[in-house]
Amino acid sequence: MNKDDYPAEIAPDYMETGVYDPEAMLFDFHRTFEHVIADKPSIPDEATIDLRERLIREEMEELIAAMRRGDPVETADGIGDLLFVVYGTATSCGIPAKAALAIVHWSNMTKRGGVKDAGGKTIKPPWYTPPTDRLYQLLEAHGAFMDGTE
Repeated sequence: MNKDDYPAEIAPDYMETGVYDPEAMLFDFHRTFEHVIADKPSIPDEATIDLRERLIREEMEELIAAMRRGDPVETADGIGDLLFVVYGTATSCGIPAKAALAIVHWSNMTKRGGVKDAGGKTIKPPWYTPPTDRLYQLLEAHGAFMDGTE
């Protein structure tokens, strides 16, 4: 897909540059549609939590249904929608999603050499390193815990 696939008045800048930054796209969406944008890592109000839960559940259910129907286009749409609402949740929580994902990936890779359960899930071996300390450092570096709370 390229910029020409959109009407000129709505062609997103990232289509022109070819650079896709989910955090920037979601910040733009939240600003445009007046959704919550946290300026530092925090837990949003109950109404925002309820909205994020509803959106994530809806998109997850649509994705699973598309896969079960064997529909690759709707599956791609579902993956995009689910990523969109998850990145949007990070925006509402002030959490740098790309950095958090990198830390969780690093942690998950410490499962190397482990085994899988009967359903195919990789089990945490004794040498697994959880991401919590690094996530704490990330959030602290972005302004969380400044009021003494954890």
